[in-house]
Amino acid sequence: MEKLRILKHAMQLVVSSLDLGDWLSIMDFSGVTSAKRLLPL
Repeated sequence: MEKLRILKHAMQLVVSSLDLGDWLSIMDFSGVTSAKRLLPL
């Protein structure tokens, strides 16, 4: 549960520092040969 708390805090920090023209995507790099965009924001 500690890792989840740290992730939530990190995401809050990232999102709060975005400007109106910024983009954020959540990527999955667990695949061996490719990355997958999980959530384009």
